[in-house]
Amino acid sequence: MKVRSMKIEMVGVSVLLAVTLLVAGAVALSAYVPPPATPSQGATKEFTIVAASDGFNDSLHEGIPWPIMVVHKGDKVTMRVVNRDTVEAHGFAIAVYSDRGLTLRPGQEASVSFVADKEGNFTIYCNIFCTVHQFMVAKLVVEG
Repeated sequence: MKVRSMKIEMVGVSVLLAVTLLVAGAVALSAYVPPPATPSQGATKEFTIVAASDGFNDSLHEGIPWPIMVVHKGDKVTMRVVNRDTVEAHGFAIAVYSDRGLTLRPGQEASVSFVADKEGNFTIYCNIFCTVHQFMVAKLVVEG
């Protein structure tokens, strides 16, 4: 009789241990919270900036800064810049990403490409003096 009760106790302990492990595993699984979804990094983003007698993309009427372009850290960014002004040259520069900038004669176009590897707000501006210079301010926002 003693042997039989030991077997029952051993089976009971095994069952108790199995149930405990099962419950602990279920608690561990239910406590798992997946990480928040992150925006796809490394996407390619392309923008066209039109420089003309009304600023960047009509910023004279849209307000400053304009346009406002939003990308994610790690994105590959290409900005195509077109000078549609028929009279004067305009410039294009981006703080941190393209400080040297470009100078475009009337009718000229060019592109600036870079990987957005720094988070923050970056000013896009005309880097040469022109008649609408004060209206040629845009913004690049790089989100993490």
